[in-house]
Amino acid sequence: MNCCSERKYYSEASELSQDRSDDHRSTQFIDKNLLKEDVPLPAAVIYEASLQNNLEWMQDFAQEHNIQLAPHGKTTMAPALFKQQIDAGAWGMTLATAEQVVVAYRHGIKQLLMANQLVGDANMHLISEVLDDPSVEFYCLVDSVENIQRLNDFYRCRGQSLNVLIEIGSEQGRCGCVDEGTLEAVLSVLKVSNNIKLAGLEFYEGVLKDAEQIDHFLGRFEAIFNDLSERAVFDTEQVLVTGAGSAWYDKVSTLFQRLVKPNVLCLIRPGCYLIHDKGLCDRGQQQILARNTFAGQMKTKLTSSLEVCAYVLSKPSPNRIIVGLGKRDVAFDAGLPIPQWSYRQSWPHQKSIVGMQVKNLMDHHTYIDIDEETDVKVGDIIGFATSHPCLTLDKWSRLHLVDHELNIVDEVRTYFRPEVEIN
Repeated sequence: MNCCSERKYYSEASELSQDRSDDHRSTQFIDKNLLKEDVPLPAAVIYEASLQNNLEWMQDFAQEHNIQLAPHGKTTMAPALFKQQIDAGAWGMTLATAEQVVVAYRHGIKQLLMANQLVGDANMHLISEVLDDPSVEFYCLVDSVENIQRLNDFYRCRGQSLNVLIEIGSEQGRCGCVDEGTLEAVLSVLKVSNNIKLAGLEFYEGVLKDAEQIDHFLGRFEAIFNDLSERAVFDTEQVLVTGAGSAWYDKVSTLFQRLVKPNVLCLIRPGCYLIHDKGLCDRGQQQILARNTFAGQMKTKLTSSLEVCAYVLSKPSPNRIIVGLGKRDVAFDAGLPIPQWSYRQSWPHQKSIVGMQVKNLMDHHTYIDIDEETDVKVGDIIGFATSHPCLTLDKWSRLHLVDHELNIVDEVRTYFRPEVEIN
């Protein structure tokens, strides 16, 4: 296919082409209350106070370590939340795919890191549209000669330059240059690829399982970065170094403190901290609090800001209830949803859950075992905490932003699968 062919990948009628204020254009539920049954259930809610706490916590952590945040937007894919993160001091946003990059760009984000390889004609066209804006700062990853050559051919044809970061990988990891031979081959082809600019290095350590593996890998990365810096291989005045998901960002931040210089920008990119959870993410965070003195001594902690609320549909036996919540509504890959509270219209307030255990999920039903003395009736509302926020959020196109009394103060719109047309 001719790389210079003019193609538009987002329909002019697409939601992404509409006014950016459309994140808040539906107000039918604002100023209503979930406990008063003003909204249909199941529904996903984000607690505004917890969200703000988490936003400030991670920004303070990054500032203490003299590094910057590029939060991974794939967790929420909510441009309204992206803006909050930027306004709080984040450098920009990390995304995983070309479509996600376009979503962020169309909603006003101009500093963009695609923590992935850019492969395929349609994806390259999407990024070309973004690069047409001279105010955009965009980076993607490379780890192979073939990909660099294809990128160079494509963007030379369009008269554009592309900033790339070499991904450094490990044998136990995912993508990236694992051995010295691959790294040197990538460096060699970059030297003759005039439209591809080497702007720094990247890694992803989240697939490594223990601290010993992490320390070894980070030591190897530091040696590579120092060697390439001495060899002056980078094409840009500012050199970008980035790593860190949500599990090991403390160790990565300690490394980055040693690498920061006036011309070296170090970015960590955790994505789950804004929402957090009461499962997978919280277990990892507890380990960080134990390892990192500053994190452990901060006055506040990351707290779970996401819940999914649903009705009790049936009580088929004294020891079991069925709730109208299922795999279509909540993550189940890293732990089943966790009952937090129940509410009945005759009660003055919610009650903490005692004696309930989620046993299984179907598409739209959750099986919960209960003690016989547990006070629960059909029609009660139950609020569930989650584990692994990414795979709960991607099930909802809109979430309710609520205060501590579950009054709805705003709505958050997500763009996990934007409308795309290929002409």
